[in-house]
Amino acid sequence: MTDCYISCKTPVGYYRLYAADQLAAKGQLRPFRATWVENDLEVPAAWIAHDEMLAETTKMIQAYLLGEDIDPALAPLPTPVGPKFHQSCWEALRTVGRSECITYGQLAELAGGHRNQARAVGAAMRSNPLPLIVPCHRVLAQDGAKYRLGGYMGEHENKSRDSLPLQIKRWLLSLEGTFDTNEILLERRECA
Repeated sequence: MTDCYISCKTPVGYYRLYAADQLAAKGQLRPFRATWVENDLEVPAAWIAHDEMLAETTKMIQAYLLGEDIDPALAPLPTPVGPKFHQSCWEALRTVGRSECITYGQLAELAGGHRNQARAVGAAMRSNPLPLIVPCHRVLAQDGAKYRLGGYMGEHENKSRDSLPLQIKRWLLSLEGTFDTNEILLERRECA
């Protein structure tokens, strides 16, 4: 694969996939804002505007965000390369299906670690280079028998429950039919 990118407009913002080679893909979900347009997403001038693998993945993401029963975690892109524990978390998370969720502690165990590594999982999710494909919106914080949103795109609900990233996380979970996302504490439905 040569250096390439592809982008699309979605209901929540622009999504762009970059790939420098088959082992280095990166996705960007940029919420709509009045102060920037799609061309503000930086791409090296030498990169080409498409690739078959990226085009197929982008079609999957668009269909998913329009409500079709498609799981972008099944996209044909390889799991990103990163620090060993992060990569283990990203690989494990791609096995959590659409309309399912997992807690930070559960994901730590699924990735081969211990439940008490929940904060390390949070760091892995914060540095996730392929949002939606590595579906970090499906990872929730646990508060006793109930679940909280936790964080998304570097924002945490303890800082601002109404931040744009957390609104997007709520929207994605609602799109998948996972939770009643209007509740502050989410009632358990399909968590593993």
